[in-house]
Amino acid sequence: HGFCLLNNVAIGAAYARYKYKAKVAIVDFDVHHGNGTEQIIRSLQPHSNHFSHTILGACSVSVTNTTYKPWLNTKDHENVMFVSVHGYGTNSDVEPNNVPTAVDAFYPGTGRTSWTQEKRDDSFLNVGMNKGNNTRGKWKYVVQNQILPQLAAFQPDIMFISAGFDGHACEDINRGYLGLLEEDYYWVTTQLCKIANSYGGGRVVSCLEGGYNISGGATSVFGRSVAAHVRALQMAHTVKWNPGAEKATIAAQQAIIKALNAKAQEKALLAQKKDEEAAGTEGDSGRSKRARQPVDYVALFEKMQKEEKEAKRKKREAEKTD
Repeated sequence: HGFCLLNNVAIGAAYARYKYKAKVAIVDFDVHHGNGTEQIIRSLQPHSNHFSHTILGACSVSVTNTTYKPWLNTKDHENVMFVSVHGYGTNSDVEPNNVPTAVDAFYPGTGRTSWTQEKRDDSFLNVGMNKGNNTRGKWKYVVQNQILPQLAAFQPDIMFISAGFDGHACEDINRGYLGLLEEDYYWVTTQLCKIANSYGGGRVVSCLEGGYNISGGATSVFGRSVAAHVRALQMAHTVKWNPGAEKATIAAQQAIIKALNAKAQEKALLAQKKDEEAAGTEGDSGRSKRARQPVDYVALFEKMQKEEKEAKRKKREAEKTD
């Protein structure tokens, strides 16, 4: 399912579960959905297959076969949690909420957020991030408000990180998804270490996943991202998760977002009022003008963003043709 023949994170998690009977959390922040890891973990849960067959129209035989691939026992699925935050959508710059087709899906085309919401399965938390404005801010908000609280509620004995850095803003392979910076990797690593310090004695195992912009060696985008991640692993080994402080942080963030939205709306209304006043002044001067329509500045900004993305796409295609 994934790019790997042997899934390092899953092997490590299986060993921790089998050898130490540990409660294991796997967190994947690679820009691509960790579908291979998820498939392995889903196979931990026993599921039954029913077969019925009628012999010569007289005798009916029913067989029930229970299959699963345990690491320790039938309780594995209750003691393993998988979290993946990743890009989800299409490769082209279309409406971000469109469900991708197999042809145009951003690889691997799985991990839609609503899967988790529909199934209400506490063992899996998929957050598929669409393209759009301020994806970096939305990513951080999702991690802060959804992922970290659920990880803390799970209280893992050990945490495995699938540390992929291909969601960086300067990586071409992510097709414009996530758009993270080095400080975002430092921040999320610090937050994960807080949870590990609180419930698992600081036990964190980080495995390198994606990251392909290596131009410049140690000073490359990849090198700087890895350095930020490792620095956070070293520096955040004593701080613990504080639910009260985190709730206060979330409340403060929501208040800021609300204030910014209100300010943007106020600014748009003032601009609209000025346009209307200007239109009225021109009308009084006796000049024949068409009545001006109210300007939707939010829609205008989004239109400008789409035009800019389309121009970039055409430029990339032209470069490929050359």
